Amino acid sequence: MVVQLTFAGWGVGSILVPAIVKSVSLLSSFCFWQAVVLSAALPIYLMAYPSGGFDKSIALDVAKDETSTTDEWSSAVHSQSITASLRDLFCSPRYMMLLLATGLLQGVGFTAPAVQEPVFLAQGYTEFACDFMAFACIIAGVLFGLFMGRCLAQRDENFVRRVVLWLFWLAPASFLALVYISHQGYTGYSNGLYYLELALMSLVGFTSLGFIGIALPLVCEAVPTVPESRSGGVVQVTALLLGGVLTELSTGKQFIVLLFASTAAAVLSIAFCTKGESEFSESSDESSECSSVLLELEGKDE
Repeated sequence: MVVQLTFAGWGVGSILVPAIVKSVSLLSSFCFWQAVVLSAALPIYLMAYPSGGFDKSIALDVAKDETSTTDEWSSAVHSQSITASLRDLFCSPRYMMLLLATGLLQGVGFTAPAVQEPVFLAQGYTEFACDFMAFACIIAGVLFGLFMGRCLAQRDENFVRRVVLWLFWLAPASFLALVYISHQGYTGYSNGLYYLELALMSLVGFTSLGFIGIALPLVCEAVPTVPESRSGGVVQVTALLLGGVLTELSTGKQFIVLLFASTAAAVLSIAFCTKGESEFSESSDESSECSSVLLELEGKDE
């Protein structure tokens, strides 16, 4: 839900800023007040953020207990260093596939609203119509993400995986339709065509932005010995980096680059179907390794 709320702010900004800022002086004033609000938001966040450290004795108790569950391990390994966490993540082939798949698709979602305006302006749409395209793309992802997160909370995990796979393949299908329309050379405003492309942009939004809330837990469980705050954080950083690269590559190339990127993400999404005994045995080996490390640390302290 937190991720979707940040997307909601982005969506509101995509339609609000063009509607308010009409000159250089207004832009300067807007940026000033934006900086004031952001400066006030940081100390409020720091005051509201829950504090408290992790008790190492808990991790040692869990390490000694051979019957410890995965949830208990997930709590205990918060004492793990960031370097060790990254090593475990990058040494897991399944996690790396899921990381690239989710990072690529979310990067596509970040890029689509940024590069759509030249495409639709060339078709004769107004700037406001283009801004509303971006707004619809982002808000569709927000609403779909909130709705699906609530609806799928109690559903079977296999059903959730199937939904995620459908979303991964719907994204390139949407871009394929947009690429086809843009290459037909349509010019002049047409209500029917505009509403069709608006629907396709909304579909892009709820597949490439709305999926993250239900897909991220599936990605994080690929390496259960690493805290979700770290495995999920790596996904978000990757998505931002790939979004920047895709934005540069997509400029002036319509939606073709995004079509290829979303197709690559869909192919990599096959990793969502590979959960099996190998994953659990791998997790068990990692848990044994962590147990040895924690017990060794206890010996050093004594």
